[in-house]
Amino acid sequence: MASHVTNRVLGAGKLYIAEYVNGVLGGFRYFGDTPGFTINISADRVTDDTSDGPIAEEAMNILTKVTRAASIIAKDVSLENLALFVMGTAGTRTQAGTAVTDEAIDGVAVDRYYQLGQSSANPVGVRQVSSVTVTDDQGSPTTFTEGTDYEIDLATGLLYVIAGGGITDGTSLRVSYTPSAGDIEEIASSDLGNAQVAIKYVANNTKGTNRDAYMALCDIAPNGDLAWKSRDTVAQMTFDVSILKPTTGEEALYINGQAVAA
Repeated sequence: MASHVTNRVLGAGKLYIAEYVNGVLGGFRYFGDTPGFTINISADRVTDDTSDGPIAEEAMNILTKVTRAASIIAKDVSLENLALFVMGTAGTRTQAGTAVTDEAIDGVAVDRYYQLGQSSANPVGVRQVSSVTVTDDQGSPTTFTEGTDYEIDLATGLLYVIAGGGITDGTSLRVSYTPSAGDIEEIASSDLGNAQVAIKYVANNTKGTNRDAYMALCDIAPNGDLAWKSRDTVAQMTFDVSILKPTTGEEALYINGQAVAA
């Protein structure tokens, strides 16, 4: 009699994800280092028992629904992954290098920071500025001194009003500066909801037979915390995945063995 070969698996592998845009599937991108990937299957049933005997016995057990889901833990805080996690869109914001003259910051308070270039069109303001001068709004304006009256972080465009300097509470400032021209990556949250994607898993197991998985249509949404600041925890993101049955003929989930090289 042939003996049974036990296939114990200690799983490892890579995840790839492709997003649907207007119903069209784009190319797959590597999801990055993913320390966790699980698939969960649950089933709903309708049951019925006999009623006439002294002990009820199950007479019917019908499967009515199968729910397939997955969970992904990702450590790669890429722009695309972060956009998925905050349920937003990723892109770039182009910053012009045009010099700004007498930008108004009215009614300042001492010991406070003010963002240069901030507006409704550009809520985060400018980055990488140079040639900063700060005056008040008087007819014969006073020019203030950096390091005595104010400090400027050129990288972030943050202007700090120094307590005890020449700028007092209520002063209206006029700031001139030149931003550095270039593109800045940016994610803006949106109300578009969870994204629809296809997910491909390519196994490279530590132990056991390699079997790949493909899910043609999934809803993916964030779940849990992202350690934005921590000295103890590496930042990672958890995503919940609903594995759906496509309406275009594919099955919800495919699991394939890997071909052996000739």
